[in-house]
Amino acid sequence: MLRNTVTLFLILCFISLSKAAIAQPTLTGATCISPDPAAATSFYTVNNPIGNTITGIGQLGDIEITTALPVFPFAGASFSFSARSLNRGREITNTCNNYLQAANNHLGVDATNWGFAKGRLTVFYNTNTNCDKLVDLDIFKSFTLHPPIVGPRCIKVGDTVTYSVCNIISGRTADMIGQDRYYWTGSTFSNYDNTTYPLGFNFLYRSADGSSITFLVQSGYTANQTLYCRFGQCASNINTVSSLQLGTTTPKPSITLLTGNQSAVINPNTPLTDPPTYCIAATATQIVLAANQSVSGLYTYNLSSNNYSWGFGPGVTQTLTLPNTNGNISQNVYIAQSGGEIYLKTTGGCDTRTDILQIGRGLTNPPFSITGNTSLGGPSGTCIGSGGGIFTLNGQPGNVPITWLLPSGWTISGASTGTTITAVPGSAAVSGGNISAAIGTCTSTGVSLTVYVRPATPGAISLSIAGLPVSGPPSAFQNLLRHSALPL
Repeated sequence: MLRNTVTLFLILCFISLSKAAIAQPTLTGATCISPDPAAATSFYTVNNPIGNTITGIGQLGDIEITTALPVFPFAGASFSFSARSLNRGREITNTCNNYLQAANNHLGVDATNWGFAKGRLTVFYNTNTNCDKLVDLDIFKSFTLHPPIVGPRCIKVGDTVTYSVCNIISGRTADMIGQDRYYWTGSTFSNYDNTTYPLGFNFLYRSADGSSITFLVQSGYTANQTLYCRFGQCASNINTVSSLQLGTTTPKPSITLLTGNQSAVINPNTPLTDPPTYCIAATATQIVLAANQSVSGLYTYNLSSNNYSWGFGPGVTQTLTLPNTNGNISQNVYIAQSGGEIYLKTTGGCDTRTDILQIGRGLTNPPFSITGNTSLGGPSGTCIGSGGGIFTLNGQPGNVPITWLLPSGWTISGASTGTTITAVPGSAAVSGGNISAAIGTCTSTGVSLTVYVRPATPGAISLSIAGLPVSGPPSAFQNLLRHSALPL
């Protein structure tokens, strides 16, 4: 019975639609309105051709009807009403909500109740049948309030960069009417609704609502470009679009540390939070900082741009400053025996940073060496009994603390940072190893001495002489074992 009723209903609807077509109602009015509820209301008109009956008006999203509507069902020719924007339950982040407060936005007005999201007005009607129909009109917002683009301004090729804006136009999804768009571009405003991103920006992905976008910076990127974000399709001019001026970081230089025919390249990507220590010889008296110069036998820092300048911290004395043809400075710098800090300031890009170079002292042989004070059955001072030995760093590196490194299980008895120490092998130290001396953290450039653990003298000896067991202290057998021809 139910199936027959549904079939009859569909047949009646089909017959009704098969008759002379009846024009549907129209809903006209502004489709771009202010998100501010206090702004002037917008007017909308429903024109209703003969043969239709209006059964109601619906509102979804950030829109509110502000005038009385006719009594429904309505079969008249037309009627009008007004509507405005209103925040009807938008869900946005706390950061964006803070921005909408008067003290934090560029308009200086409280916009927390503004209706930024898309709205929809709907006319429900039928054509003298039970077949209800509808006509929609989507309402978008014109923005004078445009939150800033959040993301890195100083970037370089190889960076992965993400930019975001407050999700004010996409914070309402419960009504399921879709949303307005965020338009990202690097073009001028007249073309901002395409996907022409800044040069060198390779699009990777965007958030579901489009309020965040991620790029890989590739070859071709140049500074002084602009990234734009247009809030919605009703933005009318460049003043209603958020923008971010892009720059580029001045690369950290690759600095070569030279001494004679030895060189070591300092990695320019060393993390600034972990300042590297560069160990110069303890016998060196100065470092020469220069641009495109190499001074034989001294340590030279080479720079080729005037975007860099030097500063000096504890333990470093600057003695000379000479401008050169590259606009850089050549400086003779004295480093204290305990080392010091040199600061490299980088400018010229859109950022300014300071890298710290820790300068330490390294010990080399010659002129430095370690000697011990005892000898028994091996090289001088290397065979140590259980009581330990006294070791001395020769060469006088200056009045600086010495870092001593011992084999596993060994300990230092007494003072531990002077040029002379007493090292004692522990009970677990059944073997020797290297005893090393260095200055500060420059342990990889220290000097060392290989030591051995002498076996302990036994307390008693038991053996068989001519078939007879004999035992006693070692001293009782020394002469016997040295001169006896008896078989053991």
